[in-house]
Amino acid sequence: MVALRTKRLMIPGIVLLCSSAEWSHSVIAGADNVPVVCCGSVAAVIEGPAAAAEPEGRKITPKLTPVELEQLQLLDVHITSARHFDGRKPIRTPGNPAITPMTAAHVKVDGVIGGTIQFELLLPDEWNGRFAMGGGGGFVGRVSNLIRDSVNNGYATAGTDTGHQSPSGRTAAWALDHLEAQVNYGHLAIHRTALAAKAIISAWYGRESRYCYFFGCSTGGGQALIEAQRYPADFDGIISAAPVVQHTGLAAARLYNALKLFPDPARIETPIITEEQLTKLNEEVLRVCDEQDGVRDGILDDPRQCRFDLTQMEWLTPTQRDALQALYDGPANESGQIYPGMPLGSEGRWYLWKAGANPGYLTRDKYPNPGFALGIEFCKYFIFNDPNWDYSSYDMANWQSDSHRAGTLLNANNPDLSRFRESGGKLILWHGWNDGPLTPLASIEYYENVERLDPEIRDFFRFYLLPGVRHCGGGPGPDRVDWLSVLGRWVEEGIAPERLIASKIDAAGNATTTRTIYPYPLRAVYNGTGSTDEAENFVLPASQ
Repeated sequence: MVALRTKRLMIPGIVLLCSSAEWSHSVIAGADNVPVVCCGSVAAVIEGPAAAAEPEGRKITPKLTPVELEQLQLLDVHITSARHFDGRKPIRTPGNPAITPMTAAHVKVDGVIGGTIQFELLLPDEWNGRFAMGGGGGFVGRVSNLIRDSVNNGYATAGTDTGHQSPSGRTAAWALDHLEAQVNYGHLAIHRTALAAKAIISAWYGRESRYCYFFGCSTGGGQALIEAQRYPADFDGIISAAPVVQHTGLAAARLYNALKLFPDPARIETPIITEEQLTKLNEEVLRVCDEQDGVRDGILDDPRQCRFDLTQMEWLTPTQRDALQALYDGPANESGQIYPGMPLGSEGRWYLWKAGANPGYLTRDKYPNPGFALGIEFCKYFIFNDPNWDYSSYDMANWQSDSHRAGTLLNANNPDLSRFRESGGKLILWHGWNDGPLTPLASIEYYENVERLDPEIRDFFRFYLLPGVRHCGGGPGPDRVDWLSVLGRWVEEGIAPERLIASKIDAAGNATTTRTIYPYPLRAVYNGTGSTDEAENFVLPASQ
């Protein structure tokens, strides 16, 4: 047992106990089994008479002014500004047009934790009593919140830059020989931001959040999983979408791809395969595999069921076939499989993410594509601590030992979720089958590893695979589910998700296609009649 030093943090009407920053930075680094003693939710004692509970459904209004909020004193937390927006002019999220503009009246709080972890917290004028935090992508590097627009529905919502600044999110020089920055990025910044946000929320509204949620995709999906693993008391419910389950395994896959697709580092501007060839390959995969799931609709319900022979693609050269087969197979060495490969049907985004040379990326980042950049930067700054490291001469035989240290700080693949389960937490994981950057096979592997430890996994953990859906959304398949509402019903009402309806939404906001999805390993199939665009015609076979 680690002895923790705690400090009393005074905020208006509240005494907050939390572990010291020194403990956070020295003990958490690389320690998977450190007991979580620090407050996961705000461990607050209201001085004087207890505040009366607000009736469910009544909006909760602020108890402070923005000026008073700026003067709030928290240990190692500095609030730099608190500004009110009346909601009359929609506010867009810079760099992420997919997030719905903010239209609710709210206070925007900016701050910094520990001198480096920047965060933003949005506090709606009419609060629903819930806190929802959103994750980031890539190497983050700027304040990111996937569900920033949840403030429109009454949620207090927060995001963080994870403790460093890197506007593109694809470069990692900030991590060079910097353990604190690596630990913050790996897991600690999300945890500390959650604690700070809860304390500010409690001061602002005069009461704690009824329920706390986290929703992240990609890197944010990994942040979601690692919260459940390392800090199980932080959130009542967690949504992990298309997650980076294992940073070191994904880096191995990206390095392996670079070795196969860009063997000559002096010619990274010249891909060995063209975008037209990858498009043709994807069309051939669909031609061979599509009807095997019972309906030809341009979507593979489960690509693992298809048998596709790449050697029959005679229009590819042997070198091209070898490189493409490497993407399907994933990296391996004498010690075994390092990381799962890519599924059939995901080829449509390979040129953008893995195999192509984009002039914009070459000019800005000196790399041909995002996958190459993220993989090589990870190797340089997290594994080898060498900005001049040359990927082209690397031997994958030593990967497991070379990457071990980084894995202890960053990976989100611990299958032991017993503490999260015991805390009453609920976890939803989802992944699209057409994900080009991150293989859904890694998510399947993680879920099955958890299930081996806990056969009653479905009591607290549900996993959905979405046919035809790309990374974090998009693609030919129905990609829209109101995941936050689904999770809320499970956490707050005990209604576990079973049959869900995913929708494809057009530019006018209309559902053009719907599809039934079930928790893994269950899978809906076409019943043979009616439109393939309607969920009611996809049912669960009696055999399942």
